[in-house]
Amino acid sequence: MVSETKPSASALVDWDGPGDPGNPRNWSLVTKIYATAVPAMYAFAVYVFSLMLALFLVLIKPRTFGTSVYTPGIPQIMERFHVSQTVAILGLSLYSEGIGISYNSLYAL
Repeated sequence: MVSETKPSASALVDWDGPGDPGNPRNWSLVTKIYATAVPAMYAFAVYVFSLMLALFLVLIKPRTFGTSVYTPGIPQIMERFHVSQTVAILGLSLYSEGIGISYNSLYAL
């Protein structure tokens, strides 16, 4: 038979004492600045990177970005999949054709 246990009262989690080194109030000024500045710099870097990426995608059309990324990898595609250069370029050709068809159909509307 399974016995039911009552939930215990909530436990108060506290520092080991007034001099506990884990307590941020006991940190030195340098440690406090470091603990604040590092996450702030990471957040700022992510913000700046996302802003730069958004501007890049607006100013430099994504279709040119896609072809620029694929082209340098053609030799690695040939080596990895043991295919000829013609077959390796097929992905780029189909991508370019799809972009051309989609943009032409948008302009026809």
